[in-house]
Amino acid sequence: MRVPKYSRHSSGKDSSRDQARVRLGGHTYYLGVYGSKESRAEYKRLVAEFIANDGVIVRQDARADLSLTELFASYLVWARKHYGKSATEFDKIKRIVKRTRLVYGDLEASRFGYQQFEVIRTALLNDGVGRDYINGNMDRLVRVFRWGASRNLIEPSVAQSLGMIERLKRGRTNAPERKPVPPVPADVVLKTLPHLSSVVSDMIRLQMVVGSRPGELCNLTPAMIDRTGDVWEATLIEHKTAHHGKSRTLFIGPQGQAILSPYLMRFGDEHCFRPVDAEKERRDAQHAARKTPLSCGDRPGTNRKRAPKVRPGQHYTTASYRRAIHRACDMAFPAPSPLGRLEGESDRARLERLNPSQIKQLRKWQAEHRWNPNQLRHTFATDAWKTEEPEAVQILLGHSDLRTTLVYAERDRRKAIDAARRVG
Repeated sequence: MRVPKYSRHSSGKDSSRDQARVRLGGHTYYLGVYGSKESRAEYKRLVAEFIANDGVIVRQDARADLSLTELFASYLVWARKHYGKSATEFDKIKRIVKRTRLVYGDLEASRFGYQQFEVIRTALLNDGVGRDYINGNMDRLVRVFRWGASRNLIEPSVAQSLGMIERLKRGRTNAPERKPVPPVPADVVLKTLPHLSSVVSDMIRLQMVVGSRPGELCNLTPAMIDRTGDVWEATLIEHKTAHHGKSRTLFIGPQGQAILSPYLMRFGDEHCFRPVDAEKERRDAQHAARKTPLSCGDRPGTNRKRAPKVRPGQHYTTASYRRAIHRACDMAFPAPSPLGRLEGESDRARLERLNPSQIKQLRKWQAEHRWNPNQLRHTFATDAWKTEEPEAVQILLGHSDLRTTLVYAERDRRKAIDAARRVG
């Protein structure tokens, strides 16, 4: 973090009255007479607090007039650094913060209580989202106030009262329950693969034989992988339970090694699976299918923007991985007419063509014919459960509790049916 300068604010002709100042987090703080020991001591104190608290000044006394917008702005500066390696969590925080700010941005943070909390929660309920989703977002909102209280930006009583509000309970709310994540059938995956780049296709195939979480695969680098044994071991640095102090190792057998090997020919700290490689593959395929002679039209590389708004990333995120799969599902299982895209029609143009009722039908079709990368982990668990010991499956999935593994593994119905034949 760059250290802000100790600056001088002129008071006119009499330089002995000049003030020392420093600008921190978008605010100017006046420190006293320029050059004095007191002003330099105050400068050092403010800068030390600014750096120690990730760009936020801890106030000596909580401000009664601090607006929610100001509280949110300070929190997001801190959260961006704190959750920097978990872009998904930071995005979730931004969404609930934005939603609350649009309604109560000018309200004093000290006046945000049960009534305002319930307005935001009711708005989420009216969206028809699940109970777990609502509870998770309201928990994030409460964490903002707890953070503000810990930094002396608001009174602790504000955060304490919000923390006492009960979460939505199962069976006591109209919010729908989250459906269990089912495994994705292998034949559905096979129909999707031809519509994907080889990079994403290999990510899917590897996930099916390793049982990793999508994020674990997205963050994988060659340096994490120990290839000394016949089974490779990838010790992950970033994973779901890292903040609990737990370790996570992926065990990669012969099938996974054959898939992964081509992606290890790069620097150790580079990600194995990169959108830039998938984009290069797409452009190469376009060039190979070109019918116009090179002497005519645009030559490769001549019509590219110097500063494109969107560049392919250096590694996949769980969101970009999921979007790639969804696009492939839409091509593998196209919606029927008139919901499907017309020839040469973009997604935006299609949505403009359809009426609200048709858009609703389209969303339903997509929900029924799309699958998500986290379902591959459930597929792996279900298949492994049939042939391997429960404890081995538990370790492969990285679960600390066997009961969690049971949730992932869809128990084999045939065993229950056979048992019912014998004893039922």
